[in-house]
Amino acid sequence: MLATFAGLQGPARAEQPVLGPKPGYLARSLSSVPNEQAIVKRFWAPGLDAGFTPQGLSIARDRVHVVGYGPEGCRLFRLESDGETRSTAIPACKHGGGLATIGEGRFVVIDTRALFIVEGGKVARTIRLAEPLRGSFGDFDGKDLWIGAYERSKPGRIWRIALDGLNRDALTEADAAESFEIPEKAQGMAFGAGGIWLTFSGSKFGYLAKFDRRTGRQIARYPMPAGIEDIGFDSGGLLWAVSEAGAKRYVDWETNFPLVFALDITRLKP
Repeated sequence: MLATFAGLQGPARAEQPVLGPKPGYLARSLSSVPNEQAIVKRFWAPGLDAGFTPQGLSIARDRVHVVGYGPEGCRLFRLESDGETRSTAIPACKHGGGLATIGEGRFVVIDTRALFIVEGGKVARTIRLAEPLRGSFGDFDGKDLWIGAYERSKPGRIWRIALDGLNRDALTEADAAESFEIPEKAQGMAFGAGGIWLTFSGSKFGYLAKFDRRTGRQIARYPMPAGIEDIGFDSGGLLWAVSEAGAKRYVDWETNFPLVFALDITRLKP
């Protein structure tokens, strides 16, 4: 039986291996990135050689799962502790910006205009999202599903949706029990360590921020690799993240860091 990821600590970055098969198209070395002293585990993002761009991430039973979009829609990958992967096709998915684990072996793949409920290795249900709801990312807080909208040049928004809403064919903003505004360019979301954590990124920047769940006020902010996408906490308190910088679609970016990586948040520096 393969070991799970929870609580795994690693050596300093210079001594860390990158687990899994290195993509054949990458000739450049990995970039030095902000807060790399806090990175304790590194894996090549799954599906890179096949043209998938990593987006959503979630932890289920202390295994890392990643959604990537590519030429055949999206795939939901399960990352093993040695870097090998297993995957499920989500053909109707176009972007797969977010991923949430909602218990009992179920996942929600969060796409721009729809939610895909994955159960038993297949899509069991599709739920349409009506404007202004938009699924750029999201997470499960243990009771409710949250989804959020990326905005390029204006504030975005996140919405809390009760799980019984996933029994419907479509969701509207009236189905949201709560929402609040967030900064522009949000890419990923996780609940843990006393707050809501969000990532923000583009081709030339990335940062991680912690927010007060009650007020939406920003508590802390940390620089991150460019292209950082979704995040998720494991049971040992490590914060896992994935970056799209260096995926085939973005291979010409200055930052080359197409990895799934684990952060020890106690080592983060502002």
